[in-house]
Amino acid sequence: MREIMTIEAPERVKEFPALKEAKAGLNAKRDELAAIFKEAGADYDMDQVKSVPGDRTAKVDFIKQLNAEIDERKAKVDELLAIARAAGRRSGGSGPGGAWREGPA
Repeated sequence: MREIMTIEAPERVKEFPALKEAKAGLNAKRDELAAIFKEAGADYDMDQVKSVPGDRTAKVDFIKQLNAEIDERKAKVDELLAIARAAGRRSGGSGPGGAWREGPA
């Protein structure tokens, strides 16, 4: 029996300012959430969290809101990544000599 191996070319992603900004915003929110959980400790004790005002319920609500915002930002990054990949494929070329061909394939 013969084993078949697949080798994929590295993905081409064309970075652009909106994508970089979206990634930075997403990472900032993720870092904010990570800091809250670090404060809470292994037991997720909301009384230990000082960076978020309010009682336990208010802190949990804040975390839920932050998670929702992270999900929204991740969706935007995914959308922009799809555009960046398409731009990378386009600039990478698919025609003779690596040049992009316009029109039907």
